[in-house]
Amino acid sequence: MTRIVIGDTETTGLRTDRGHRIIDFAFVEIINRRITGRVMHHFVDPQFPIDPGASAVHGVTNDMLVGKPSFASLIPDIREFIGTDEVIFHNAKFDMEHLDNECKIAGIDWRIRQTSTVQCTLKAAWAMDKVEYVKGYTLDAMREKYHIDMARDLHGALVDATILAEFYLRFTRQWYI
Repeated sequence: MTRIVIGDTETTGLRTDRGHRIIDFAFVEIINRRITGRVMHHFVDPQFPIDPGASAVHGVTNDMLVGKPSFASLIPDIREFIGTDEVIFHNAKFDMEHLDNECKIAGIDWRIRQTSTVQCTLKAAWAMDKVEYVKGYTLDAMREKYHIDMARDLHGALVDATILAEFYLRFTRQWYI
């Protein structure tokens, strides 16, 4: 059995060095190249205001996060869901920076890379093309290029992780035929 976990995060802003935090995260399970339907998805209270520009991207407001759990309280569940399996993000550098920062803030000495291999489909897609893809390598551009019929109006961790799972399966199909 080959298990892969596809992940995505949404944040209060782009930079952890300015205090930005995770507000929404999701992990989608793939076993033997099939999306199983098992997911882990949570909105969290970042205890940090969402930048208006970030809110315009994902549509999440500060009021929507009142009463949500802290990220720190969910770390044990994240560790259990991921286990030691490979984890894939579309922009792994961004997601890993924010996930590592949340563990640091929580005072928990764990990073996904300590127990799992982390891959980046953004880097892989860029490396696979012989010439630069005209529309770029955003998840929306990859969704269009690989004919993934999953439209979205706004970013969201669960919808983005699901789109990424479909993209990953189509993008890597040639290696498994």
